[in-house]
Amino acid sequence: MFHGRGPVSSLPLPVQLDIRAFFPSYTEACQRADRLLFKLGDDAYVRRAMNGSIAGKFTATALYVHRRALHRIPAVLRLYERCASIAAGRPGEWSVVKLRHQGRGVSWLDYPEFDTDPHPRIAASYAVDLKTLKSSYTSYADSTNRPLLHRKHEFLAEDDPDALKYRRLTDAEVRAGLYESPHLIGTEEGWERELVRCERELRGHRLVRRTTGT
Repeated sequence: MFHGRGPVSSLPLPVQLDIRAFFPSYTEACQRADRLLFKLGDDAYVRRAMNGSIAGKFTATALYVHRRALHRIPAVLRLYERCASIAAGRPGEWSVVKLRHQGRGVSWLDYPEFDTDPHPRIAASYAVDLKTLKSSYTSYADSTNRPLLHRKHEFLAEDDPDALKYRRLTDAEVRAGLYESPHLIGTEEGWERELVRCERELRGHRLVRRTTGT
């Protein structure tokens, strides 16, 4: 659709084999692909797909998915992200993709220390509005109070090797009362104040009682 549709022989061999295995013809495969593409304009369909996804964090406005879980979301949502990448280009460095279901827009968010930092700080974001095709880039390199992530396991598939470790940390933080005021913990400074208030500190992905004087 974007670059012109060639014959089936122009496709990568694995795709050719999939078409032969799952569709009666190349024409039928193309027709079904087109129908799926047009489903991106159906708000209710997209929202249901997000709500039913086995990977990613579904919020009031969007679905957030970690890069390594992208292949686990429904096909229509993978198509959504792919259309945005064709329209505006996907950045080389990103950790989490945000797919809006209120309006149509995609943001690629870079958290370089997602795997090592229990609450990774954002480094940059690149966003595209699919209605206007306008894109924007934001760097947080000079920010002294960066947004950070909580509940990391929610951005992954449940069977991700690290999901259980992240979930255990989240459960410990909930028990300690750190999430009682969600509006206070979205940035570095707010999160640190709540840690102090609850007399806790982090050692890797473990929550421990704060040592006197720290």
